[in-house]
Amino acid sequence: MTVSFSSVSKSIFVFLILTCLLLTRVIVSENEGQNTGDADANTVEESVPLTVAEQVRAHIQEGDAAMKKMQYTTANKMYSAAIKLDKTDFTAYYKRAISRIQKKSAGGALQDLDKALALKPDYTQALVQRGNVLMSLGRLEEARAQFQDVIKAHPENTAAAKKLQTASKAANAYKSMVTSIKNKDVKVRGRTYSLSHFSKICRFGLRCNYNFYFFSERKFT
Repeated sequence: MTVSFSSVSKSIFVFLILTCLLLTRVIVSENEGQNTGDADANTVEESVPLTVAEQVRAHIQEGDAAMKKMQYTTANKMYSAAIKLDKTDFTAYYKRAISRIQKKSAGGALQDLDKALALKPDYTQALVQRGNVLMSLGRLEEARAQFQDVIKAHPENTAAAKKLQTASKAANAYKSMVTSIKNKDVKVRGRTYSLSHFSKICRFGLRCNYNFYFFSERKFT
């Protein structure tokens, strides 16, 4: 039996084409399987819940972003959410205190600063801010003592040194004024104040940048 060369060549050619098609199909199937596996892996990875620490960090970051936009109420909520998850995070207490200062809530800020310092007694920023809050509340002697403690621990802290000078001047001015009018009523622009009432007004003036312009015409009776 005689087989022509051309018929053999055709057979080989057909065989090669079929082999290539089969290999292509196998490769495509493997790639599809790999892509499916990657997609499944990504799905599993995305479904993994955040840890408590990650959630706390996310809330604090959201609070920081709100603070930059001066959205202090939102920032307060974010820091509160972080504290709810982790009551040992002193930075969350400190940051919420700052947001409360911006909201003119000195009492709440002082509570948060106390909690932050209970967790981290050497937290310098919290110590300085506590002194500032005490001054805003008119608790001048306590503020002075607070700044003195900061300077003892950190003599290089120039900000605390300046605050100490301010608190000392305010406290001394208040003492001097009260002493000078002891057991007397005070008449200011035609209105008479008792010593206790006038002391409260003075204290308020002292903590408002120590502005006494409205007492410029005071007379003692």
